[in-house]
Amino acid sequence: MRITPKAKNIIALILNFADMLLMIYCIPIFHGTTSIDTLKAGMGEGLKYFTLDSNMLMALACNIMVVYNIRALKGKSIPKWITVFKFAATSGVALTFVTVMLFLGPANGFDAMFRNSNLYMHLICPIICIVCFVFFEPGCTLTFKDTFFGIIPMVIYGTVYGIMVFILGKWKDIYNFNVFGMWYLFFVIMFAGGFAISFALRFFRESVKNKPRL
Repeated sequence: MRITPKAKNIIALILNFADMLLMIYCIPIFHGTTSIDTLKAGMGEGLKYFTLDSNMLMALACNIMVVYNIRALKGKSIPKWITVFKFAATSGVALTFVTVMLFLGPANGFDAMFRNSNLYMHLICPIICIVCFVFFEPGCTLTFKDTFFGIIPMVIYGTVYGIMVFILGKWKDIYNFNVFGMWYLFFVIMFAGGFAISFALRFFRESVKNKPRL
C-alpha cells in the first residue's frame, strides 16, 4: 500500500507532537515532583543522566519539527539543518534504547528500567521517534558524512561524563563504566556502538525513502 508524502508528513506531525506531550508528562515524574521549584532544584542532578538529556533534546527537535511539518503541508521545504538536528536527537534516544536493552536492563533488571517515567524515556518515546524518523519524516537526503552528526550528543555527554567522573571525581559513576578499572574500554564500546546506531538509522531511512513505490 502506497502512502503519499503528504500522509507521511501528517503521521510525522502526529508522532512529533505526541513525543512533546509525553516529555511534558514524564519530566515531573522523573524527578518525583509536580512542584516547579522542586523540579528546578532537581534538574541539575537529573541532567547527569543521558536518558533525560537525550529525551529532552528529542523533545526540542520534535518541537521544531512540528513547525516544519506544518510548513511542509503548505508546500514549503524543510531545511537540511532541521533534518540533521532531528537525526542527531533520534540517534541519542536510539542509543538510550539500545543501551537499556543490551546493557542496563540485563544488569539492573527490566522492571527497574521500565518503571514510571523510564517506561516512556527508555522504551516508548525512543521507539516512537525511531519509527517517525525512519519511515515518515520528510526532509533532505542524508549522506554518509552526515552520520557523524548523529554521534554529537553522545560525544558531548561522554566527554563531560568522563571528565566529571574519572578525572575530577565530581560525579558518581552512575552507569558503572569503571568495572575492573576498565572505563576506557566501555567508552570505546559506547562510541563505536553510537556510530553504528547512527549509521543504521541513516541507512534504513534512506533505504525506505528510495524504495520503489507500488
